[in-house]
Amino acid sequence: MARFTLFWRRIAAYYANQNPEMVFFEVLNEPEVAVYRWAGIQQSVVEAIRQAAPQNTIIVTCGEYSNPDDLVRMPEIADRNYIVKFHYYHPRIFTHQGAAWGEAYWVTLQQVPFPGTRGCNRCFQTDERLGALETHTIRTGPLGCRPRRRRNLLYRGMGKVAASTAYLQRVWGFTATTRTRQTSCAGLRR
Repeated sequence: MARFTLFWRRIAAYYANQNPEMVFFEVLNEPEVAVYRWAGIQQSVVEAIRQAAPQNTIIVTCGEYSNPDDLVRMPEIADRNYIVKFHYYHPRIFTHQGAAWGEAYWVTLQQVPFPGTRGCNRCFQTDERLGALETHTIRTGPLGCRPRRRRNLLYRGMGKVAASTAYLQRVWGFTATTRTRQTSCAGLRR
């Protein structure tokens, strides 16, 4: 943990003179660490970043891959300028159909039907239990899905739900031919 904290202290110091409205620091994408263990690691990193870059926004998340259900178990961050982020991949048999990583059966899934916006609402059911987090921006992202023809259904469904709750959202995808990441953002700060 000491090396990880030092790593972030150096990055924050390097970018501290950049416009804080343009440079945000995201502690770690999809941490593969238990929620409470991650909370201690993340708080140490947030403090290190804040010492070096007092004006920049820090993007935080819960442990165990940033799942929305784990946000309610995430302890409060001792800082005032942060965004809480979670990832939405539900149902996995839809969002990960055809994926060659993760579960072996995902690669064989094809033509899995989209569950509709009712399925997307599950992502925001914890909203009432988020308590203190509601004073901060809560960002969904990424909303991943394969293949492209199915991805648009998820984007429209989650976009509709996210817009009705004023969450910021980010979506991603990979093109089959170039394997390059494509991202776009939409939404409002809470």
